[in-house]
Amino acid sequence: MCQRFTRELAVVREALSQRELLPSQRLVAEAVLQLIGVDIPLIGQVATAVEQRLLREKHYRKGVG
Repeated sequence: MCQRFTRELAVVREALSQRELLPSQRLVAEAVLQLIGVDIPLIGQVATAVEQRLLREKHYRKGVG
């Protein structure tokens, strides 16, 4: 999942580099993309934690049922 987001972010960054923007608009856009880039690995950590929790719960239910 994170690899896909990272690839898509690279596409957006490339598209941004091709656009004519006011300097203030470019700064805002770059700041937003930077924040998204920081969030991508965190999203991966959350996804992994949720997956592990679901697997534990599934395993627990099998043992109880």
